[in-house]
Amino acid sequence: MIRDLSHVIPGSVRVNRGKKSLEDLRQEAIKYGLDRVLVVGERKGNPGLLRFYKAAIASITPTNAQVILSGVTLRRELFGKKPERVPHVRELAVAHQPTENLRMFAEALAEGLGTDPPSAASDISEFPDADIVLWVLTHELRSVASFYLCGPLRVREMGPRLFLARLVQI
Repeated sequence: MIRDLSHVIPGSVRVNRGKKSLEDLRQEAIKYGLDRVLVVGERKGNPGLLRFYKAAIASITPTNAQVILSGVTLRRELFGKKPERVPHVRELAVAHQPTENLRMFAEALAEGLGTDPPSAASDISEFPDADIVLWVLTHELRSVASFYLCGPLRVREMGPRLFLARLVQI
């Protein structure tokens, strides 16, 4: 999943955490000129938690919320063994279908990813102007977040799909 996220989040760098502490991750972020760190926690061997941190020269601090996942569909599961490569994108935006629960997820994701506040979008025609949009929506009665590439001719899902369970406020 981390590989999929690194392919769709603009400017991201994938680092295998291994036994690195948060301080080590802060140093890595500063080395690459980044101000955010995303740690993917696991539950029963699968991705189960998104923990976001703000990295500064002197410290690393958690954002206000963690996102608990109930499941993930990887890009290769959505599109086959060799999913289409995501072209180099520069700008990420977050959008959500207009419900209170989805808005809260979208706000936590936008803060964690360091984007502008999320905007409401009932469908893809209402997406904000960005290269790629993380859209938080209801899909088959579940709260889902997925990345959509916004091209000049069409908008298409790029994945991965993150099934959202709940937020944990910090």
